[in-house]
Amino acid sequence: MSIDNSEQLKRFNISGIPLIKSVSNCLNLKYIFSKHIPSYGNETVSLMLLIWNITLGRQPLYELQAWVKDIDPKCHGLDAESVRSFNDDRFGRALDKLYFSDRATLMTEIGLK
Repeated sequence: MSIDNSEQLKRFNISGIPLIKSVSNCLNLKYIFSKHIPSYGNETVSLMLLIWNITLGRQPLYELQAWVKDIDPKCHGLDAESVRSFNDDRFGRALDKLYFSDRATLMTEIGLK
């Protein structure tokens, strides 16, 4: 009789994400980004993940995909399947949109919170 051990546990990294997420929610950053930056798909989520990454340790763009995979998907409100779609190109496109947005207005609105 063999025992099926196909189910495995995965250890996720949480670190300071709950604190950063709480501050992001208090500032309503997701809404502010969606208001000032035209998005396609989950680019607002990509920007939020970039902010969290910069706050927590600042990995280069080519390492962000591995960093996102190590975070519990529930921390950023996603399922495990959609986490796989984040890559350096997607983060780069989100940064491009941030760069071409009206950053002065964006920063003013965030600062007024």
